[in-house]
Amino acid sequence: RTSAANSVVNFNSTPETHSDTMRSSLALLKARALGPAPSFLARCRSPPSPCILSLSSSSPSPSSSLGRSYHNTTAPASSRPLFSASYTVCTLPSSGSWLPFSLAPATHYSTSPCIYTRTGDSGASSLFTGERRPKDDPIFHALGHTDELNALIGVARAFIEDQQSIVHQHCEEIQSRLLDLGSSVATPSSSANVAQLERVHFDPKHVEVLENWIDALTEELPPLRNFILPSGGKASSSFHVARAVCRRAERSLLLCESPDPLRHYLNRLSDYLFTAARYVSMREGHPETPYKKVKERTRRS
Repeated sequence: RTSAANSVVNFNSTPETHSDTMRSSLALLKARALGPAPSFLARCRSPPSPCILSLSSSSPSPSSSLGRSYHNTTAPASSRPLFSASYTVCTLPSSGSWLPFSLAPATHYSTSPCIYTRTGDSGASSLFTGERRPKDDPIFHALGHTDELNALIGVARAFIEDQQSIVHQHCEEIQSRLLDLGSSVATPSSSANVAQLERVHFDPKHVEVLENWIDALTEELPPLRNFILPSGGKASSSFHVARAVCRRAERSLLLCESPDPLRHYLNRLSDYLFTAARYVSMREGHPETPYKKVKERTRRS
């Protein structure tokens, strides 16, 4: 809403007009023109709760590194864009603080948040709790290993010849559970509230599911009498790589504030991936390659 007399613009933040990344409280912004558009100042009327600010690119802001930036375009009922602005979730130190932001004519209409945020350029990133930590924190190492594991399982799935096989179905479920596991890792109890911990609770029953799958696949496999080499075709070999990464992800959780079910799940998952590698190799007709010990040569006298 604009007023020609004093060039004041009032914004009411709602879930419908902004990204759902604003999980915390939404705030009313008040803006006053300092000169020709698009230079404005924004003031939050309810700090220190998180608020939404559109920061000016020509004037640096101390809050620009505190939260997540994204793009939003506002359009009338006719769906023609009125204006676009870049917003950042941040926290103001006190009520009545003013910060610069920009408002420019929209050149395109988009309802999707921007994939890049620039908030991690300083070498820190946010946890689910809102706490920011350096990117070399053990939690981010664990999240990275888990993400790598998830990606490798996706590669193994793609290599399975029978896309309707039971292992393919299992892996789709496992990849979703790994995302749940990552959410729990990113919610350390030291900075999480009760509601956040309940939201990312990892059910120990997921461990039992893996154990049941391992038992079912093992019943169809020949007994394992020797160590075998990672091999058996593209799918099987990919499962072996995923198994090794899974062990690394499990070790990384030892340095985090992770609940026991998370470590137990990764421990069983590595066993499942080994079993899945053998199962897929068998179903696709690839023989297992046993480990062979080097025979000591008899010394000549």
